[in-house]
Amino acid sequence: MILHALALLPALWLAPGQEPQKKKDEAPVIVPLAGHADDPHQQMLELIGQVERRLRQIDKLLGEASATQRDAASSAARTAEFVKRSQDEGRQVIEGIDKILELADHPHQPGGS
Repeated sequence: MILHALALLPALWLAPGQEPQKKKDEAPVIVPLAGHADDPHQQMLELIGQVERRLRQIDKLLGEASATQRDAASSAARTAEFVKRSQDEGRQVIEGIDKILELADHPHQPGGS
């Protein structure tokens, strides 16, 4: 339930009519390249990077939808498409977070990471 609420956070960041802030140099998502593909920690790092990218995409889509609503020449269908795409991204974010939590719940050897 809490994870589903996380997907709605980007929509709450902006008040109606508020412009998204433009970042001059948005920092890239850096995922360390170490470990084996079967390593749960490595898989978690990769998933965290994917979730971060998807959340940024949701921000962009909602910003575009907001801008479309202010443009009288734009159609409601275009706004609806941006919202639908952001919802789809939100579902994928939830799936990614669920997978991260599954991977985090693996046994650790004493003294290991």
